[in-house]
Parts: sequence; C-alpha cells; structure tokens
Amino acid sequence: MGVVVMGAGVAGLAAALRLAERGWSVDVYEARDEERAGAWWINGVAPATLEAWGLGDRLAELEVGHATAFVQVPPAGGGRVRLSPSPIVDIDMQALQRILAARLVEAGGRVHYGARCELIHRGDGIDPAQVMVATEGARGAAPVAAELVIDGRGLGRSFGPWIDPAADVCSAWQAVHPVVDQEACARWLTSVGGVEGETLSFLSPEGPWSIENVLVMKGGREVAILCGALNRPGYRSGARIARELIERLGFLGPATVSGGGLIPLLPQGVRLVEGRVVRVGNAPGFVFPVHGSGVEPALRLADLLAERVGVASAARRVNVGRLEALDGLWWRGHGGLCAAWHPLRAVVSVLGPAQVAAALEVGIVGEQSARRALEQLPVAPVPLDGRALLRHGRALGPVLPALASAMALSAALAVHHARCPLVHGEALDRWYERERQLLTQARRWSKADAHPPVRAGATAR
Repeated sequence: MGVVVMGAGVAGLAAALRLAERGWSVDVYEARDEERAGAWWINGVAPATLEAWGLGDRLAELEVGHATAFVQVPPAGGGRVRLSPSPIVDIDMQALQRILAARLVEAGGRVHYGARCELIHRGDGIDPAQVMVATEGARGAAPVAAELVIDGRGLGRSFGPWIDPAADVCSAWQAVHPVVDQEACARWLTSVGGVEGETLSFLSPEGPWSIENVLVMKGGREVAILCGALNRPGYRSGARIARELIERLGFLGPATVSGGGLIPLLPQGVRLVEGRVVRVGNAPGFVFPVHGSGVEPALRLADLLAERVGVASAARRVNVGRLEALDGLWWRGHGGLCAAWHPLRAVVSVLGPAQVAAALEVGIVGEQSARRALEQLPVAPVPLDGRALLRHGRALGPVLPALASAMALSAALAVHHARCPLVHGEALDRWYERERQLLTQARRWSKADAHPPVRAGATAR
C-alpha cells in the first residue's frame, strides 16, 4: 500500500511530490484531463518560497509578470502607497502544476488524469484507508487501499456551514491579455499616472474590499489584470468587473491566460487529519485572507506534512499518532498566521471610498501593513501618521475603535493558535470550537446588508 492523492492541483501535487521524494509510492487521481486540472489563474508568490522549492531557476516558465513596484491607488483621490520592489511574483498556476507533476513522475510517482476518486473509509491506527477509483474506459469503479489518503480536491461552491458566503468569500478573476493598440495603452498609462512594469492596484471600484489590478508589462505588449470583490449581494463578480474593465480600456485582445472563481477567505473549521486522511489546500480552506492567495500555504503545508510522515520504511507504514500532530503544528505556524489576519481584513472590508483614502494616508493600510500582508508575515502594529490622523479624524473616527478591537482579536487568535493541542481528542475538538467562535466575532464589522455596493471609487478608466 502507498499514498493516494485526490486532486492534481498545486496542493495535491506539492504534497505528493514531497512524499515521493521520501520514498513513498504515490498515486494522484484527478477527475479532469491534464489540460483542465487544478486552478486556471494567476497567483502572487514570494520569491523566497519559490527558491525554497527549487523553482528559482524556473521563473522564465512560471512568471506571468514580476512588477518592479506595487502601487495602491486610493479611491476619490488621495496619496498613493508604493511598495518597491514588489514583494511578490505573479505566476501561472497551470505552469506550476505542470512542473510539480513532472517532478513527481521523476521521483517515481504517478498521475492519473480522467480518474474519479471518492473516499469510502478513512482508516484508523490499524486499518488502511480506502478510496473508490473509476478511470476512463473502465467498467465501474474499483476499491483501492491506501496507507495514507491526501484530499486535495477543490471545494467548488461548497463552503462550511459557519462561513458567510457574503462576508467570507471573494469572487476573483485574473487574466493576461495582449495589447492590440500600444499607443492607446501608453496614453491610458500616462493618464492614470502609471509606469510600465508597475502594478497599479485601484482600490474599491465596487465598494469595500474590491480591487482592479493592472500591470502593463513586456514593453507595453501585454497587460495582466486581477479583479475581485466580496461575494456580496449587488456586487459584480470578479469576472464581470474584469470584463467591464477590458471594455473600458479598449486596447486589449483576447486573454492568453485566464481563470477565476469563488475563494473562501476563512478556514473551513475542520481537522486536517481524520484517521488516515489529510486535507490540504481548499479542502480545509487555507488561503491568506487579505488577498486570497493559496499557493504559499499549500507549499508550506506540503513540507510540514512530509516532515510528519517521514521517510518510507521497509514496512511502508504511517505512524498515525505522529501524523495527528499535524493539526497542532500547522495552527501554531503558518495556518495560525493566516487566520490571525482575518479580523483586520474584516475591518478593511467595510471602509467606504473616503475612508480607504484616509486609511492609506494615515498608515492603517499603508506601506508597512501592505508589505506584511503581501509577504504573509505576522500581524503587527504599524506606526500611524499623527498629523494625517488629525486631518482625517472625522472620516476615520468610527473606524479606529473597530481597528483597535481587530488588533486585540488578532492577538487573542495568536495566543489561541500557540496553544493548539498536538494530540487528537476532546481537547482538540474544544480548540476548534473556540477557533470558530473567535473568527466569527469579526462578523460584527463585515455584515453584508450594512454595506451596499458603492461604485464611486478609483477605477482603471
């Protein structure tokens, strides 16, 4: 018996690769064909993470665009925030999946496309897990026993019962387009005060917590866009925001790379390990809540999982007790770091156009906080501009108490994460219940019905 992985997206393939490198027999089953597996979009990843995975020399293949700077453009005028150099590289998820799959095969693993795989038994400390596999052309499905099952399947539109689809879910769309009229593109870039090679992030085009990111690159021959908004009633979807942006710009041809969907910004509130099954990627809902990136958490969780499983022994048996510590170790590390940003994300998600502009100038969502968020660093207090705070006191007055409460809640979450049990049992169940209670406290700042769409902000016109 070996390892069965359900789903050939980044999370599933990364976990499969790390285990194959440690001598485990690994089979990945993906329901879709190779050309349609995994995510069809772009994701921002820190260069250091790519280096840690030995992908630094593959940037030419992976990179969609590496902006020289990241510029936040506030709505309704106001000063911009410029991060230089940009702390992330935009990579093609399909290219990353192809590289991971090729490295997995080189390590002795196998990827089966067009193969549906369903879990039928989770296994326990003694019995193996079992999945039912139906491959193309086969008559019916056949059971497969596995020492370990990794669930890396996407969630689609299925979210946990405690996730509010209007407050905790982002609708996003990302694409790369050729420029068909370079003169028009250059005129537009000048009109918005932009520079070729820098990402312009237009804040609040739809209302609180929405963006239009535009990167003119490769000598003005291509443009990468990212559009997204909370999944609130009355808000346009990320795809529609992008479509209308492209129509307004008027100088872009059909996309060469594109994709999008709904992204849960909260963890699903379920254990990572159940018996001999480990949930990774979207299955437990691990993305960074400020910008919805799931690649970095997926790669970090794959490394941690491989460390707990260890090198395949002659008996090829998994130590379930050692594996169960994965929950505690993940929440004490990067998983807890991601979740601790949720309260601040909830506060930002209710700021109107004038408040966003004021918050940028004061420093609430300024350079330091933006850089820490993009680099997925721990929540930390940021210095505020006292003079700007006096100027914008009226606009920000209602926000400051919420910001203070959010920082306190983030600190409480950090303490809670540091205490996550390393052993499964009632204590871990109580810990997860407390985690849900803490995270859902942020709902008082992000009620969808209290914040109708406002389309008067800065946009990439």
